[in-house]
Amino acid sequence: MGRLSVSQKFGDASLRKTRRPGYVLPWIIVTIAIIAALAAAAAPSLITLNDTARADATAATLRQLSSAVNSFETTVHSGNGASKNNFPGQLSELSTQITQSNHTSCWTTVMTTIDSTTWLSAGPFITFYVPPDGLETPIGRIRDSIPDRSANMSDSIWIEIPGVTSGDAQLLDRVVDGAVNGTIDTVRYHTPVNDTTTVRFRVTPQQLGKC
Repeated sequence: MGRLSVSQKFGDASLRKTRRPGYVLPWIIVTIAIIAALAAAAAPSLITLNDTARADATAATLRQLSSAVNSFETTVHSGNGASKNNFPGQLSELSTQITQSNHTSCWTTVMTTIDSTTWLSAGPFITFYVPPDGLETPIGRIRDSIPDRSANMSDSIWIEIPGVTSGDAQLLDRVVDGAVNGTIDTVRYHTPVNDTTTVRFRVTPQQLGKC
């Protein structure tokens, strides 16, 4: 068999080059399909991680507010004796100096000059600003007002987030209390209506007996 000419060699190489895209294209399609399948499989896990991070961030804010409310009560008082110490009526009182126009957690009772003076010497009680129209969290806006306790001073102090989806309420419950049960422990909520509910976060135990 004779040797191939230069033109035949280059002709064969040219033919191979023209055929290569036909072989590469299926591999590209297969690779894209594999990547798409992996992304679809990972998507639920990524969504779950994101939801958990939102609940964790909200829980951290609620715990900071809870600690600040208790620090407020330890410091702000209308006279001598622990029974004279007051809880704030609004969460914004934790970051903004109170006056005699502010009320305690018993809304029928207002702060006094002594309350304002003791706040000035020890406040603010939290490291971030709490707006009077509520504090935003990843799952909803925390109400500024603390529920009125004037009819029952033995009731706990609660922080409320209205308009929370049932999924977020349950996730926050699991993060804070370790289980989903909206009727006991720290996180409470009623059966959702139109998939939303008001979440209540317990700041203090019962049997307080003071405002």
